[in-house]
Amino acid sequence: MGPAGAKGRVFLGQTPFYGEMGGQVGDTGWIEWDGKKVKVVATIRGAGGVPVHLTDTVVDAKGPVRVSLDTERRGRIEGHHSATHLLHWALRSVLGPGVVVTVSAAEGGKGIVSGARHRARRPHGPRGELRRGRPG
Repeated sequence: MGPAGAKGRVFLGQTPFYGEMGGQVGDTGWIEWDGKKVKVVATIRGAGGVPVHLTDTVVDAKGPVRVSLDTERRGRIEGHHSATHLLHWALRSVLGPGVVVTVSAAEGGKGIVSGARHRARRPHGPRGELRRGRPG
């Protein structure tokens, strides 16, 4: 699991890195220790939700490390995430509450929204009368 270029896995007791989940991509950045530095190419959620930092090289570090996020990338992802919520709200406002956006991801400056669907709705109210006004 993870990008093809990942060669190592790092597990930390605490981390500011967000692990890929719910359609939102995980964080990237760097891990440093003893004068060495590796690139975190992705962060995923492992068993029990534990973040797994996938690195571009095998890491042999024991003891304290310093981590740093690619904050510019994270900012772009956060913006996309917020835009997805606004899009979902707009779709529901126009098309009704049955609209659901099930998958959304952003990477490399591009956003993907798929799985937008409209739940089947009954054309009549509970007693057979037609509903009036906006659906919902």
